[in-house]
Amino acid sequence: AFQRQVRDLMVPLLIPWFPVLSSILGSPLTQAPSCWALKQEALQVVVQLVSFFSKPLQEPIASLLAPCWAMFMGGVPVYQSLLVEAEDKQDTAEVDGSDEEQLETEGESIGLEAMYAQMFELLLAIVGSPRLSKCIRPVVTQMAYTCIAYMQMTATQVESWASNANAYVADEEEETFTARVSGELLLEEIVTSLGGTEVLMEVFTAVEQRFEETAQVLYPKTEPASPLLEQDQEDSPACKRAVLMREAAMVALGVLAPHIMQLTTRKCTKGSTKRSRSMDASDAKTMPSRMEAILSCMIKYDLQRAHKSPFLAGRALWAASKLSSLLEPAQADVLLQAACAGIHSSLPPPVRIGACRALVTLLPSISKHTAAVAAAATQAAPAPTAQQGSSAGGADRNVGAAAGAAAAVAKLAPFLPHLYSGLVLLLGECCDESLHLVLETLAVVLRLDPQGAVVLQYLPQVASPVLDVWAKNVADPLISEDALSVLGVIAQQPACLQPLAQQLLPTLTSVVFNPG
Repeated sequence: AFQRQVRDLMVPLLIPWFPVLSSILGSPLTQAPSCWALKQEALQVVVQLVSFFSKPLQEPIASLLAPCWAMFMGGVPVYQSLLVEAEDKQDTAEVDGSDEEQLETEGESIGLEAMYAQMFELLLAIVGSPRLSKCIRPVVTQMAYTCIAYMQMTATQVESWASNANAYVADEEEETFTARVSGELLLEEIVTSLGGTEVLMEVFTAVEQRFEETAQVLYPKTEPASPLLEQDQEDSPACKRAVLMREAAMVALGVLAPHIMQLTTRKCTKGSTKRSRSMDASDAKTMPSRMEAILSCMIKYDLQRAHKSPFLAGRALWAASKLSSLLEPAQADVLLQAACAGIHSSLPPPVRIGACRALVTLLPSISKHTAAVAAAATQAAPAPTAQQGSSAGGADRNVGAAAGAAAAVAKLAPFLPHLYSGLVLLLGECCDESLHLVLETLAVVLRLDPQGAVVLQYLPQVASPVLDVWAKNVADPLISEDALSVLGVIAQQPACLQPLAQQLLPTLTSVVFNPG
């Protein structure tokens, strides 16, 4: 009650500020850092108004949505020019120059990308507001389509991530004050807060449109007359822009992947209306065919660009693995082969990291899927007679699951030596977040090594680097636990236990006597 009284007392004091905020947000976006700082401060004020004053000031706040929307839609060219393509090096330098450093000393990061991130924070607040989200609902597709443009990698990110796997993983998993990550959060918020299959399909339509536009540039139906002409096309500004936009569309598709999978497996509930049930059924029928076009292009073309466009190939591995259950068996095999080949040390870090992410998702799903197929085949077999008893049916199901797991292992077995050598090499190049990913990948691969037959042949090469990681990070509860998890998987194989113990004891003794 007291907070409400304070809020009500502040309302008359806030109303005169709305024309000022509208003027600042509605002014043209220039390349001057002072313009970005002023707009960022105005956006911060509007976020507070939306969060705490949306009820008493609903109409005045709604009047600010128009300039905010215009800023969101009109800011893409500046973002593309100064951050994604970095055309004007002098202006880009000003973003990182003394003016911004002076502003950062006051406790905040004020710059162009920080301003865009603040803009996304405002959009998140609006989408999450029951009173204001209805203003956003009619333009969901347009918002999602524009959002993908802001999710492109900036020139600084490309330069930093191209040769540094640690920065690539750390920035993507920890950095939250960027337009790219804020765009992911906004898409997720739109689908979850506005809810419904219809909203999901509208966002997916925007992603689909980005895929189609970039495919027309990167993969034209008419083949170039010569390899030299093809190389010229690859190096053209249009192709470079298409690669960045397509990679951003794949990130957006990854955000939607859990919701797409839920839609394709959803069953209509009794509580849903007849209209919603018919819409869900219709969308569930069209989604696989629409996804088929996207996934086929990713498998056929994007995965082949490991050297030309490593970020695109690595992201395609990650996105396709999230939707692997929608792939045809032949496509799934191609994806598995590409993920295993992506670990090779000669490939750029973005491809190797994408391959690790794909394997972590893909291998358990392949094991479950093949087990389910084998179990279904077993259930389709003739039922046991009464004399055979119910135990025969249970035994058949166990046999079916075992056969499915064996099929998954058989698919992976030829790649195991290559995977072990590639992951161990990558392990030596990693730290912190990327270490966690590589150790997790190694544990997943080891679980599909039948009786440890392959790892036994490479045990010194595999176990020693993992032991070194554990010894160096014994005080880090996360990394040390990941390393112990890998060693635990190896120890579960009886043939590996004794040689592993022989390697483990000297390292364990060293750590006990020298814990620092």
